Amino acid sequence: MLIKGIYTITFSLKVIALYFGALLIIGILIIIIFYKAICSRKIIKNLTQQCDCLQIEIEQLKKISEKKEQEIVKIKVNLKQVKENTSQQIFFVESIISGVHTYVNILENKNLSQLKVEELSNFIKFYTQIDTDFSLWFMEKERLLTHREVVICILIRMGKEKPEIIDLLRCSDGSYRTLKNRIKSKLCIDIYKCEIEEYMKHLY
Repeated sequence: MLIKGIYTITFSLKVIALYFGALLIIGILIIIIFYKAICSRKIIKNLTQQCDCLQIEIEQLKKISEKKEQEIVKIKVNLKQVKENTSQQIFFVESIISGVHTYVNILENKNLSQLKVEELSNFIKFYTQIDTDFSLWFMEKERLLTHREVVICILIRMGKEKPEIIDLLRCSDGSYRTLKNRIKSKLCIDIYKCEIEEYMKHLY
């Protein structure tokens, strides 16, 4: 009976030991799970913070990118304006050079009858740069006269005589008189009171 009692107690103690061992293992597992959960929360929190930081950086980069795009657009617009201005300046210089060439030809009494409309326009543009009074007058009368008629006015203002003008334009005496009368009519100059030569020499 004693041996049986001892055996029972021993078995009970073993069972209790196993029970407490199981509880201990379960407790340890629970602690490990909680610890991992806490660590996971910290990791998730850190990752969330990193994501927020990355999101902020992305937004900042977007703003910077938008600014850069705007700057690029402005640069493109400025380049276009520079190109246009340069083209206009080149065209103006070329037209002035053409006008100077015609002016020299006039001074040398060379033939002007073969000049194109563009060349006549360039010569007129050049002359308005060197004769202020004529430039002011021309702004008022530009729409009234053709390029050829304006050139005749310039030739008269330059002091060219009738034979020289006829020779420069390779026209007849009758054609020249017709052109003069047409100019007088367009400018409302009294044919009988004022000659166009006198009118052109005293614009203001």
